[in-house]
Amino acid sequence: MTNAQSRRDRSMNINVDGGRPVTDCNDIQVTYNRRPAITDESQVSLLASQVSSLRAQTSNSGMYVTGWDRNEFSVKTCKAVPADDPNTSATLQQITTNTTNGTVSVNGPSDRTWVANLIIMVPRLSMMQLQTTNGPLQLRDLAGNIQLRASNGPISLDNVGGIVEATTANGPISVKRATGDHRLTATNGPIHVGLSGNSWDGPGLEASTHNGPLSVSIPDSYGSAVRIQTSGHSPISLVIPQSVARHEPASRQRYHPVLRPPLRLALAHRSCGYPR
Repeated sequence: MTNAQSRRDRSMNINVDGGRPVTDCNDIQVTYNRRPAITDESQVSLLASQVSSLRAQTSNSGMYVTGWDRNEFSVKTCKAVPADDPNTSATLQQITTNTTNGTVSVNGPSDRTWVANLIIMVPRLSMMQLQTTNGPLQLRDLAGNIQLRASNGPISLDNVGGIVEATTANGPISVKRATGDHRLTATNGPIHVGLSGNSWDGPGLEASTHNGPLSVSIPDSYGSAVRIQTSGHSPISLVIPQSVARHEPASRQRYHPVLRPPLRLALAHRSCGYPR
């Protein structure tokens, strides 16, 4: 069961340093009513041969996934309870992590206030299905067949490749140093794409937002075509070098026609499909 109901009377805040990987519970700072939480942690490891596809879901907490060069999965549960809990030790002990059949879930006492953030280290090539509610979902330095869902929280991808499908509702998506085949969809939230290197490596990237802005950064050396399609008066922010040609036809398509097929970013105010 989740801990949503048990935190109604407290204000919780989770802070991380977004500029570096979250690989240790000390990287996550939890406060209740501006007071530091009492924390503990547990860890479990799974051999890659035991996990065909890693599935994990969190509620009211974050999930931080980083690739490493080991042939195993490591799941670290970062537990936190308010400092005024009458029995912090017992509450922390009752927060448990289950990893049955490659599915990660966290349970805790329904009558106490608590939170459990997950730090997951995975082989650099992995298959995953991850979902968060009311919390961030962060991936970096890995590749694979990856499905991501977030509700009321952000998705952040840094140096992620492979086949990636990421969907958010009421939250942003941020992507940088990406490769492979990415499909990004945000509803009531922005998307930021930071392109890097000289060209896109892989089949391509499609990003669509519904009722949200799109921002794109293109480096000076970039050689792949980038086409941005919009509907209505959707807001777009472009950070591009002066050497990149910009075209804005009546259809509000904006692109840099260098190579074909172009890398395509689609922006829409309502639900619609974009053919590959």
